[in-house]
Amino acid sequence: MEYKNIALGKEIAIESLAPIENSYKSVEKGSKDMLTDGKIGDPSDCYGGEWAHFYRGVGRVLTLDLSDICAVNAVELGFIHDIGKGIYSPESVRFSLSENGVDFYFAGEVEAPYPASFSMQTRAVYSIIFKNDIRARYVRAEFTVEVNSFADEFKVLGRAAESYDMSPSGKRLEYTEKNRYAARDSLGGVCDIPLIYFGYWPENERIGKITSDDFLPYLAYIDENGNPIDTMFDSILMLMLQGRCPSGASLGYHGEASKLSDWEYIISELFGEGINLTALNDAVGRLKGKIFEKDYKHKVFLTAPVPKISLSPFGDMNGDGIEEKLLSTDDCVDAYIWFVDAVKRRFDAECFENLRLEGYFWCNESLSRATRDDEEYFAKRCVDALHERGYKCIFIPYFQAGGCEKAERVGFDCTTMQPGLSFQAALQHNPHLSFADFTSLCKKYGFGVELEIHQGVKNEQEREKYIALFDSYLRECMNNRMMTETVHTYYQVAGPGVFHYCAYSKLAPVRAVYDKLYKFIKGTLTESDFATTEPNSDSAETPSADSPTAELHAADSPAEEINESVEKTATEITEESANGIIGEVLPESLELPEIFSKIPKLPEISENSSSISERSEIPENSSSIPEPQEIPEKLQTVCDSMREKPQVRTEKQDRSGLKKKIAIGAGIAAAVGAAYAIVKAIKEKD
Repeated sequence: MEYKNIALGKEIAIESLAPIENSYKSVEKGSKDMLTDGKIGDPSDCYGGEWAHFYRGVGRVLTLDLSDICAVNAVELGFIHDIGKGIYSPESVRFSLSENGVDFYFAGEVEAPYPASFSMQTRAVYSIIFKNDIRARYVRAEFTVEVNSFADEFKVLGRAAESYDMSPSGKRLEYTEKNRYAARDSLGGVCDIPLIYFGYWPENERIGKITSDDFLPYLAYIDENGNPIDTMFDSILMLMLQGRCPSGASLGYHGEASKLSDWEYIISELFGEGINLTALNDAVGRLKGKIFEKDYKHKVFLTAPVPKISLSPFGDMNGDGIEEKLLSTDDCVDAYIWFVDAVKRRFDAECFENLRLEGYFWCNESLSRATRDDEEYFAKRCVDALHERGYKCIFIPYFQAGGCEKAERVGFDCTTMQPGLSFQAALQHNPHLSFADFTSLCKKYGFGVELEIHQGVKNEQEREKYIALFDSYLRECMNNRMMTETVHTYYQVAGPGVFHYCAYSKLAPVRAVYDKLYKFIKGTLTESDFATTEPNSDSAETPSADSPTAELHAADSPAEEINESVEKTATEITEESANGIIGEVLPESLELPEIFSKIPKLPEISENSSSISERSEIPENSSSIPEPQEIPEKLQTVCDSMREKPQVRTEKQDRSGLKKKIAIGAGIAAAVGAAYAIVKAIKEKD
């Protein structure tokens, strides 16, 4: 019997699994007519005219209307797979059929024909041939979108229907949504969790060694004189600096595989004398009898390093004198468990009278198979091991992260999503509408929220912008009931954090950030708390000398330089590269030549390229293959690189082109720098 493509020229309805209308809709290119135009695309040319582009939105549901009931014999959908550009074909495509367009019946699910790590550029085909012709008018395909997905042709092979054709006989598909945020008691009563960095940063030990004084404004709400008035955050998440460790490798998803010696170093730092957990235990003790009861214990969440498959020796985990290698995912799970058990033994030995180890933060900010082919399996095995030991696990994916819809299936106790407002320019044009997409997604999957504050709050030129963005977080959470109905995590940079800086600031608008945050935590924030406050003076920026952390804010503080100078992006000469190279910074008073405005911006790096976040040294959802002007610009910082994002989650760049861009930028930077030096020398001489 002869079958033909009965989908040619037919209409397709397209629905995102998560809303993108107010956030990422503008990034997608071209129409979707090519899905039924009969043309097969060239995988080397994603914008060649044959490919329909889908960007983020978690995934898509394509519903094809055949116009009449037909006898369907086979279905097929093709995608680009090209990890060199950060384009991953879907993990699977689920097909379903319907006669009336309302009741859809499962017809089959096709797994990806290639693993995510498959390095060749190709067209991945997902197809099913049915044993018997099935009566249907509507054909539906559902698939996930990691960052960018490109589909060419939605084929349906069939013929005119006959009375004896079979009706869909699979299971009727039900589409349900949670329609609620993550419950406030998801973590046993813990609701407000700030992320505080520690770890290896030899250039400035203050960044990775948190003292007892540093912890005070997180444990207690302090007045403008530094006196504790009330409780503040109800727990703390100690997040290790992931981008580097003593061996030169990375503790996170990017970079070289770390070794057991790096993990042992992190444990020693975590329990170091007078710093980190030891300091936190002391700080809680200092507040007992003031704001805490005598038997109070502060809850703590930790982070485990990311074990990576490698042919290099990892270390002797079992003490038999032989160094193990991590050659499989199961080996990586064993290593993860080794760390958790080693930390537990050390924690128990310390006998902290003021701390309770509550659980762990999952280091990756997505569950994308681009991170590793079996990321979901790896995550579930590790989370199960944590649960067996009585620990909880928190997952904090970036906005619309690949695989975020799998969070409940993996078993995370609570998921809080990053709205991305402070770090993605594309979402900042209308924070209210962007947040509408965000809250819709959170309700669908049962997520809480991570509030993110940008270090630009510490910079005079950028302060107003980033305070306004943080106010948007607070307002939107307040107006969408996220303030009182769900769990909150809080992102800030290292050294020892922006909230700490705000607590001791003498500038009224900056200090007001801390005051509003306190009311938000207590659920008492109202619109009247957002009244405009004028700065006292620039000289008031530095805390008084008698404040516990005044030395952190000295003008010559390396941590301050890292957090502020790299943010002056208006004067950056080159774009940060896929290798995390930060452009040199020129004095703001120097007028730049017109040529600088013509240097092309690098395309976004894809999420997977493993796991880097918009807040990372390497932009996470920098996947954009789309033209540069379509790509949201991001403000990245060195300290933010410590948090693996998405992640990235990352799209690989064309190295030769990248090197040319870096070389051009570096050459121009050198020339302008030399000119500036000459002008400066002449002025000084005069």
